[in-house]
Amino acid sequence: MEGQYSHGYFPDTLTGELMDFTVMDPSIGWAAGAMVSNIPDLKIYLDALSKGTMISAKSQEERLKFVNTGVVDFVKYGLGIFSMGGFIGHNGGITGYNTTMCYNPGLDAAIIVSVNEFGVNGGKSDAIFAKLADLLFPDKSFFK
Repeated sequence: MEGQYSHGYFPDTLTGELMDFTVMDPSIGWAAGAMVSNIPDLKIYLDALSKGTMISAKSQEERLKFVNTGVVDFVKYGLGIFSMGGFIGHNGGITGYNTTMCYNPGLDAAIIVSVNEFGVNGGKSDAIFAKLADLLFPDKSFFK
């Protein structure tokens, strides 16, 4: 890659020391996406994903038929999209990076979090997203 970009880190499982995993082949995720993007890219994709502008209205209607995940009551999953406390979107991660991008149609609000660390216990972007949503909208109870 050329230009400025965020370096991605993964903690060594023995020492906990952060190792730079920036230079790697994203195809290790195979069909998981292997996307290289930035916040403006994610905003474009979030708008298309959450508002259905890249598929037919009927397909978007089917996509948004959320079912319980069995994890927590406020997280539901549709067809390639989740609902988390009324925000819809998706998250993702690969060695060194982790993102969460969500849109709340009722509030017309988008929150996108990109973190440059991903380890054996997953990413941190979902927790940061939830905290930001609670701070930005203190009168709501999204994650109960």
